[in-house]
Amino acid sequence: MSRPTARKRGYGAKWERARLGFLRDHPFCVACASENRRRLATVVDHKRPHRGDQRLFWDPGNWQALCAEHHDRDKQQAETWGYSNRVGPDGLPTDPRHPFNRGEPTVEDVFPPQGRGVSKSGRLGAGPAWAHETELVSARERR
Repeated sequence: MSRPTARKRGYGAKWERARLGFLRDHPFCVACASENRRRLATVVDHKRPHRGDQRLFWDPGNWQALCAEHHDRDKQQAETWGYSNRVGPDGLPTDPRHPFNRGEPTVEDVFPPQGRGVSKSGRLGAGPAWAHETELVSARERR
C-alpha cells in the first residue's frame, strides 16, 4: 500500500500558513538549543506522531521547531529505533533511551564477539586493545 500524498495527509496551504506562523514565533531549533547551539529552524515537527489524528496534527502544543538535520536524521531515527544515536562533546550518546544509557554496556554490547578475548593459547581475539585489557583484568579477578 502506497503512502498518501502530503496534501492528503493534511500538509496543504492551511498547514503551510500555520507552519510559517509557528516558525516566525519559534525561529530556532529546539534540539540545537539543547546542545548549546543556535540554528534556524526550517521544519515544524509533531512531537508525537499524529498518524492521521487531526486533533494531534493541529495541536500547536504538539509542535516543535527543528532544523532539517535534527528532523531528517535524529527525529526519524528515534521514531524508527526508539532512540537517537546523537552524541555529545564527550562522544557518549545523549539520548537517555539509547542502549548505552540504559545500563552499563559490556564489551560485547559495543564490540560483538569474534573470537572472544583470551583463548586457551593465551592469544587475544578480535577487538580493540582496551577491550582485551578489560577482559584480562576480569579474567585475573575471577581466578
